[in-house]
Amino acid sequence: VEQIVDINQRVVLNMKSESQIFNACKTVADYEKYKKLFPGVKYTSTVESKIENLEFSSCKTTQDCKKFKEKYPNTSLPIDNKWEDCYYNQCNTIELLNSYLKAYPNGRYKSKAEERIDLMEYEKCKTSQELRSYTINFPNGRYIYSAEERIDKYNFEACTSVEDYKGYIRKYPNGKFIYKAQ
Repeated sequence: VEQIVDINQRVVLNMKSESQIFNACKTVADYEKYKKLFPGVKYTSTVESKIENLEFSSCKTTQDCKKFKEKYPNTSLPIDNKWEDCYYNQCNTIELLNSYLKAYPNGRYKSKAEERIDLMEYEKCKTSQELRSYTINFPNGRYIYSAEERIDKYNFEACTSVEDYKGYIRKYPNGKFIYKAQ
């Protein structure tokens, strides 16, 4: 029985036409198998193009892009754009985002990189002094008002004497805690 089933399976596979096998290809490995089965036939240039497209799509890092560029130096695919995409997507620190902005001063992700830096700088502020630095370095930052509110709160919470509260009232005449300080 095992031999009959095996024979039937081979017969079904062998009955597939070249076109059917080609149309069933989905991965680079599938196309490589096809090339071995049908060397130098009508779909050869299409197979090479499909493999190049699949390898291009699989680029996730700048190292992948470098390998792709070395393998396909004359590619018509937008590898420089893909490289920028990968570079930006690998940026997970302020330093890396700044490196991206230096490498791509007018890049497609310039605004997003600047927004992420703004957020990361704001999120790392834990003290009133750090928040003041943030407001100086990012005067038009997205979180400027939140930073100023937090500074106001820290300064109010630091008050422990009548003189401290008077100082708070002078420094923050429109502060959120002005009535409490009074």
